Amino acid sequence: MTSGVRLATIRGIPVRADASVLVIVGVLAWGLADGALPEGAPGYSGFLYGVAAVATAVVVMGSLLAHEFGHALVARRAGIGVRDITLWMLGGVSRIEREPADPATDLRVAIVGPAVSLAVAAGAMVVAFASARIGGPPLLGAGAAAVASVNLVLAGFNLVPAAPLDGGRVLRAFLWRRHGDRCAAALTAARAGRAFAFGLGGLGLLAVAGGAAVSGIWMVLLGWFLLDAARAEEAQVVAGRDLLGVRVGRLMTPDPWTLAAALPVGSALDDEVPRRGCSAFPVTDADGSVRGLVGLRALRAVPLSRRTTTPVAAVMTPVAAVTCAEPDEFVLDVLRRADPTADPRVLVLRGGRLVGLLAPSDVTRAVRTAEAARHA
Repeated sequence: MTSGVRLATIRGIPVRADASVLVIVGVLAWGLADGALPEGAPGYSGFLYGVAAVATAVVVMGSLLAHEFGHALVARRAGIGVRDITLWMLGGVSRIEREPADPATDLRVAIVGPAVSLAVAAGAMVVAFASARIGGPPLLGAGAAAVASVNLVLAGFNLVPAAPLDGGRVLRAFLWRRHGDRCAAALTAARAGRAFAFGLGGLGLLAVAGGAAVSGIWMVLLGWFLLDAARAEEAQVVAGRDLLGVRVGRLMTPDPWTLAAALPVGSALDDEVPRRGCSAFPVTDADGSVRGLVGLRALRAVPLSRRTTTPVAAVMTPVAAVTCAEPDEFVLDVLRRADPTADPRVLVLRGGRLVGLLAPSDVTRAVRTAEAARHA
């Protein structure tokens, strides 16, 4: 999760919220207003329960943000850059620029998230206890108790030793330290994540069959998301192993076909695209300097009536918004710093001049070749 609405920048780290956050806030508020708050603080009106439930759900999302900030700040203290934090339906994601360099750092970055959740739970318990002792509003105590419960569950769930959960990172760090092989440790954690996801989904189906439809469906959805994430992490580990030490110049397409910035879109689609057979083109000026990158989708999106008067430069992605690399850079370093929400192609420059284009298909081909070689 890397998109979403930007909420703020805290300690230099952009914080975003995916639209799915509204789903979890709504589900939490509904559950609190319908059950936990009336049970913990009876006698209030439905309106007050609703207001307190929404406020409590927002505080819970704040605790999720605190959980992610724990990861981010420890990573930054270890010299690892943090790009942003995004909240979404199932929690949050801290996007860091590189993986920890040693097992001890890996463990610290992983364990701090659950530790923050436990600290929030303890603080909420103190608020609930103090409110009851001094005769504070029962709704305050019930809301604080709910925040404590959610954070206890969050901490416990995240400590399950299965990637991509924090416990999976802890398992990875332990195996890495014990055997000295980070890649093997990461693969074991990812496979544990797949097994856990299947188990969680199976329990969800049993819950649905037993009549607990809401909780069962939620477990199935959670298992599905975790399975998808575990598979993606396993693929990333394998790709990282196969691309270790590989430089951009080895995989790039050298001297790619280009389009002139001043060329009308109609001429590009009628003359250049059919002859070249490419899905994207670097855009250059008459002197050969790179202006940007344009894909077929952007060209074809121009209305027919405007294609003869619209230059390619008007629909391209400017070079400042495209990932650029030198031929001697390592592919993994380039992929880690690339913006996953932007065009995945990389313009390869030497001294500011275009020398190649690195596409996802080039990387995929290299990984498949390495895999075939291993099984030969």
